[in-house]
Amino acid sequence: MIELNLLPRAIKKQITKKTQYVAMVNNALILTAVFLIVSGLMLASQKYMAYEVNMVNKNNEQMTQPSGIEEINNLMSEASTVQKDFVKWSKILN
Repeated sequence: MIELNLLPRAIKKQITKKTQYVAMVNNALILTAVFLIVSGLMLASQKYMAYEVNMVNKNNEQMTQPSGIEEINNLMSEASTVQKDFVKWSKILN
């Protein structure tokens, strides 16, 4: 292909500088947008993780407070001692 040099060398340099400048500005804008999106996602994930940790702590707090568990265990042990001494009268009477 034949290239025609219709433009002077100074104008060609200006055009290449302008296109390079536009490309650099576009790249900077894209990088800034990506940075803002990633930082927003990280902030949102930090807030979500803090919320989840608080929920887990609340659940663990409720589980560590025995509400009648010891009483139920005592009743179960009493029932097992009664059943251990149980005699099946139906077999004896037959």
